[in-house]
Amino acid sequence: SGGGDGDNHNKKNKKYPSLTKIQQSKKQEKHRERTSQIASNDSFGRKKDLALFLIDEIKLLTEMCRNRSVNAIENIENHFTYEMLLNMASNPWLPYRFRAAIIHFVICLYVDRFPQIPECGTPHLPEQIWIYGENN
Repeated sequence: SGGGDGDNHNKKNKKYPSLTKIQQSKKQEKHRERTSQIASNDSFGRKKDLALFLIDEIKLLTEMCRNRSVNAIENIENHFTYEMLLNMASNPWLPYRFRAAIIHFVICLYVDRFPQIPECGTPHLPEQIWIYGENN
């Protein structure tokens, strides 16, 4: 009978099949854990990249509105309402960097723009002035 060593090896595996199955299942479980960690890290990395991209987009829009660029402001304010931007800026679930970029965007788009005077009303002094001081 040629091949006696191979037969003994097969007999050992047949004698302890549960041990090899346990070892294989542990290896498979470790492989699944590593794969899920890599996938979750990769997913987190993609989400982080997306968040940084959105922040950079908001900064780009802010730069387009700087120096009171009327054409850019008129076009962009049709897409980003004041209320929507304030809601994003006050949302506690958004990252601080994103909220800070939104605030700068609001300042350039709605606050630092020309002309502000016609929408402010007519300037006037108050009719009465009350002066409070310490009584000695």
